[in-house]
Amino acid sequence: MNDQQFRQLLYRYQFSWEGYRKVRKSVKKRVQRYMTAMGCHTIEDFPDELDKNNDARDHCERLMTVSISRFFRDRALWQGLKDQILPEFMNIGKNKVRFWSAGCACGEEIYSFKIIWDCMRGSYFFVPDLEVLATDINPVHLDRAGKGIYPASSLKEATKKIHSKFK
Repeated sequence: MNDQQFRQLLYRYQFSWEGYRKVRKSVKKRVQRYMTAMGCHTIEDFPDELDKNNDARDHCERLMTVSISRFFRDRALWQGLKDQILPEFMNIGKNKVRFWSAGCACGEEIYSFKIIWDCMRGSYFFVPDLEVLATDINPVHLDRAGKGIYPASSLKEATKKIHSKFK
């Protein structure tokens, strides 16, 4: 499957090329293995098979999900969130603030968010309670996120201060 064919598959599922550009090789491999298992020898046959079988279509969509994540991946984003965005939610007079993480994958980012929120308690007079709804299209990823058990490598981008909280 070449990139143009992969783009057509992404379009079919209304997924963004930009979101897959860096991870496309591994996703294409998973999809190609599935195509072969279904007996599709060319990418041209694949959409027809997906149209005939909703379970196959759903399975292919799950194969295209990406779970590459780590705690505090993209430190600049987290620093900006902590310094510029989250302070607006402090001292607003609400007892609870709700956030939704759509596409939470295996949960590292949403747990990172919760860690930052909890760390802010020492800097503000009042920090509302946090309620988070985390969703993902892949039930395997959601199960892992719900368990909240991660390898040490998931923390490789966390600061030493954060590391100390997990020991």
